[in-house]
Amino acid sequence: VYVRPFRPDQLGTTLHLLVVADTQDEEIGPTCEKDRVRVTKNYRELAQFMGIGFKETAVFGPSYNKKNVEAAIQALRPSPKDIVVFYYTGHGFSNPQDQHQFPHLVLRQASFEPLKENSLNMEIIYSMIKAKGARVNLVMSDCCNSDPSAIAPTMADVTRTRNSGVPWDKNTCQALFMPAKPVSILMTAASKGELAAGNMAYGGFFSYNFKAALDRSLSPFNAMRGVTWDQIIKDAQKQTILKANNTICDIPTVGQKPCVQHPIFRIN
Repeated sequence: VYVRPFRPDQLGTTLHLLVVADTQDEEIGPTCEKDRVRVTKNYRELAQFMGIGFKETAVFGPSYNKKNVEAAIQALRPSPKDIVVFYYTGHGFSNPQDQHQFPHLVLRQASFEPLKENSLNMEIIYSMIKAKGARVNLVMSDCCNSDPSAIAPTMADVTRTRNSGVPWDKNTCQALFMPAKPVSILMTAASKGELAAGNMAYGGFFSYNFKAALDRSLSPFNAMRGVTWDQIIKDAQKQTILKANNTICDIPTVGQKPCVQHPIFRIN
């Protein structure tokens, strides 16, 4: 297979990964840890595969708080040819009174700490990262987007089939992660007013399905199709909605019902 050589503007590209994970939470900590490990491994391997630099920052465990997340965002110094991936897995909430469609991230160590002072909205994080001028920005959260008092649903773990481990296509990787024109994407697991589901087999449903959709699109079988970010996220969206609909969630105060979850995204 002919692999296109890097254009001059692609040489010296670095992928900057910032992962924020609420791994110490007793309810969702184990699934957040699963997400953190999987996402880190995935982007590290993508950078290796493309032959570009990789810089990783993680805020989790005892260092998990708003101050450290803000400091990590401030410290990002991408060049105009770089890729920035921000990934959050943890608790989120929405405020019915504000205009934000994307969730506020809960960045507190202890449940008695005030929520408002210890949260950051996804749209604000997105603006901060976009302003740094990288070529590609992926800003993603896997968290609830509903009333702060609502508790994330739980569901039984199910065994799942192993994915086939399809190889990636270098040209498709370059087209998505090193496009000629800059692209910025904001996405989250659930629409305003919805809870986000996950379990130990999958981690967060949206995170799992986004990775699966990305892997499918990078497969050599799709190399001729000219895959776009829009197609990848719509694929992940569709699979997440299906997975949620086919999973029984134990929702506090409501009881057992199918999970309802519609990921949302914005591409600039």
